[in-house]
Amino acid sequence: MGSSTSELIDCESVAVIFGVKPATARRWARMGLIKSLVTPGGVYRFERSEIARELERRCMEAKSSAVIA
Repeated sequence: MGSSTSELIDCESVAVIFGVKPATARRWARMGLIKSLVTPGGVYRFERSEIARELERRCMEAKSSAVIA
């Protein structure tokens, strides 16, 4: 991922941001749909900056689909 000084957030926080369940955020991470790291204990962590970029990308994608429809 990016810089080691970036703030890391957990699956529950990512789930709130995207309006999904934490299990969905973990599944997206396993599938490579959102970048993550896994701690030695198997806990998924996400860089806040990566989540912000993904949210922006999805918003732009939704806006462009709405214009076409």
